[in-house]
Amino acid sequence: MPLFRFSTKPTTKVISSRTMSNPADIQKAYDTTVPKLKDALAADKAKYDCFSCRLIGATTFIGLGGFTYYTGHAQLRQSEAIILKSGSKMGMAPRRGAITIMSIAMAAIGAYRLVN
Repeated sequence: MPLFRFSTKPTTKVISSRTMSNPADIQKAYDTTVPKLKDALAADKAKYDCFSCRLIGATTFIGLGGFTYYTGHAQLRQSEAIILKSGSKMGMAPRRGAITIMSIAMAAIGAYRLVN
């Protein structure tokens, strides 16, 4: 006895509780239109981008910017003597600038997230 029993009868697709045997009707039932990108993004934003989500995201990035600034400069102050003694071409000013720019960028991303 076979494990699977295959039917030899032709099957038709049942859509909307009626049987369609006309190929044109079947094609119409399966036709889908792809929405425009702007429409899809607007629908997603309205559904998934609520104010509380934006507020949490903005607060996270602004906090990350502050944390980066505070801890980055604290670590530079701790290791300033070692860095200056090493004689590297990159002194303290570029390092401080890089940390400041990184923290400003994080805070700006947070502000952008809140507004947009």
